[in-house]
Amino acid sequence: MALFWKTVLVIELTDIAFAVDSILAAMALAGSERSKLWVVVTGGILGVILMRFAASWFVKLLERFPRFEVSAYLLVIVIGLKLLADWAFNSDWSFAGSTWLGDWQTWLQGIEDARLGAVSGYENWLNTQWPLGLAEHAHKEGSIARTPHLLDFHDFRRPECSGFWLVMLTCFLGGFLPRKGRREHLS
Repeated sequence: MALFWKTVLVIELTDIAFAVDSILAAMALAGSERSKLWVVVTGGILGVILMRFAASWFVKLLERFPRFEVSAYLLVIVIGLKLLADWAFNSDWSFAGSTWLGDWQTWLQGIEDARLGAVSGYENWLNTQWPLGLAEHAHKEGSIARTPHLLDFHDFRRPECSGFWLVMLTCFLGGFLPRKGRREHLS
């Protein structure tokens, strides 16, 4: 009986881990867009449902395509790197109005000024050199002032977005590669 409850606990912890993973992946895809919160909620719900009802299908898929395990880890790493890049390059580092930072305030303002210069230079490069051009950001009148973003992962015309999705697709398709040293014969 103890083995049964231990198994139930492991399954439930796995469900929670995959639900959290789905939520982080959905947040990476939604970015800072609050209007896309439904993506986060949907990702969490789908993660739990899929782990409940599709676990045996995933096991069969992993037996047939064992590289999907590595592919899944690579996808999580790519999404994690996208989250880090989004945070690092699209956050306001000036901490305007913060008095508790003391002398660090000047240093952080310098970082923010350099980041804003990089945003301006990158947008100029996109306008003049990038063949797909620069997508105009939709700013609504009366909306909250937004921090200029260096990276925009939501417009396929921008290199960071198309590159992100190409890497994601490559990682996913890598799961279909056959096992090393094993040839599958078509009958």
